[in-house]
Amino acid sequence: MLAAAAVLALAATTAAGCELGDNQSLTGLTAGDSSADFARGTGSPALATKNTVRIPGEDPAANAAGAALTVFPSNNAFTRPQVVTLAGEDDWRGAIALSVLSARPVSSAMLLSSSDDLPDITESAFSALNPTGLTIPGQTLKPTAIVAGDLKLPERTPRLNLVNTDYEKLSLAVDGLSTTLSGGKPSPEVIVTTADPAFKRYALPAGPLAANTGSPVFFVENDAVPLSTLRAIEKHKKPSIYVVGPPQAISDDLLKRLRRYGTVRRIGGPNPADNAVQVAAFSDPATGWGWGITDVGHGMVIINSKNEMNVAGATTLSSGAAYGPLLMNSRPDVLDRSLREYLLDIQPGYFDDPADSVYNRAWLLGDEQQISPGLQATLDGLLTVVQITDSTGAETAVEPTGPTP
Repeated sequence: MLAAAAVLALAATTAAGCELGDNQSLTGLTAGDSSADFARGTGSPALATKNTVRIPGEDPAANAAGAALTVFPSNNAFTRPQVVTLAGEDDWRGAIALSVLSARPVSSAMLLSSSDDLPDITESAFSALNPTGLTIPGQTLKPTAIVAGDLKLPERTPRLNLVNTDYEKLSLAVDGLSTTLSGGKPSPEVIVTTADPAFKRYALPAGPLAANTGSPVFFVENDAVPLSTLRAIEKHKKPSIYVVGPPQAISDDLLKRLRRYGTVRRIGGPNPADNAVQVAAFSDPATGWGWGITDVGHGMVIINSKNEMNVAGATTLSSGAAYGPLLMNSRPDVLDRSLREYLLDIQPGYFDDPADSVYNRAWLLGDEQQISPGLQATLDGLLTVVQITDSTGAETAVEPTGPTP
């Protein structure tokens, strides 16, 4: 469950020159609305600073529910989703595969369940969302839920069950449905990432990326591609193939094999945090595909990389609230260097009046055990708009560069 109440961080932000992991002395107030109420659509987000908002769930199901009600308040027909996608509570591959359905035109919210039990928070959120139903060409069923396997939902829910016997068949089923909903036209781009649990943290940014671009996600092992996956990529007619993950997760030899089926580009970094930064910064120079965030004025979602199922809530936020990439940090109270450097690269600035600047904003997913209040304050400081001056104090222009795509 979500915590019954939350603490609003009111601390000063971090100076630019602080050491990694510096904590601030925090004071706080008990929130009037509980975070559990928020996830049920009746409260407000907790732990907000001027540049961050936290959805403070203790578990990924709670965070997914909170994210869904953030994007779809559902207090009238115009703020309800067409459909909810449902992944297993431990099925990170299923959540990533379903992410493309959070892209337009479907714009689904994502919740988490299991084959044995429907979490109370998921049941409450689904009831509050009250999806309008999705029209699928050629079918009479108008499902309110698209489900990765045999997962629990409220009884008599109109649902479309997608096969979930393995990652390969699920990703192919999602791709087929996405193509049907797009008028039968396959996407000219596809995303490939790792199915290996040992490297799952490198795969997570692919989910929100799919939700942003409308490109399906296919899975491979380090040095093996299922034949059916190659056949599915062929249906996209020599697409641009974007491989998310470094060589230790997906080998260079595998990329050579994929080049028979389309143009291949790798997007990857040596650790999960840097890998996520590279995905956030990447944009194909030929087409503009990708987040391409190397300047100021963007939203983002930040999670602890050890809580991989928060990718479900992150996907909903990336496609409908932050409109920005998934970023990750490996520890609850120490900022990873690659994330710090990226946020410094894209930190907004102003000359005379901060009201004339553009701003960065971040949604944080997880309670204080996942992202500490001190780390939240550090992040807030790195997102804060700063006055631009040179060493003499005179105003000067600074061009943010961002990481190398």
